[in-house]
Amino acid sequence: MGGPRALRPGVDSPTNEESDCYSLAMVIFEVLSGGIPFPDYDATWVVVEVPQGERPGRPQGAEGAWFMNDVWEMVKRCWSPQPESRPTAEAVVEFFDGISGDQKTLRAITSR
Repeated sequence: MGGPRALRPGVDSPTNEESDCYSLAMVIFEVLSGGIPFPDYDATWVVVEVPQGERPGRPQGAEGAWFMNDVWEMVKRCWSPQPESRPTAEAVVEFFDGISGDQKTLRAITSR
């Protein structure tokens, strides 16, 4: 984690709540997929393309097992090109707390 793959596009200051939300979603992406964003591209590509709006695609197969539709939608909201449209970190935590309390969702995820 870190480096160009954790860039916080669309944010003027180095760090703020909106950039933290973007970075949080990158960490979530890495943890749930078991991989890094943009594995087929070098750092130069990432530095140029991410600020232009490029985002990782939804993982497929085993790497995507944890990315149910609602999880993927939350991650995408965190990567919104308009920083003011991103949810707060607290909202992201509440979202995942809700999933962890939903036994039906957990069974669907873990049975894959």
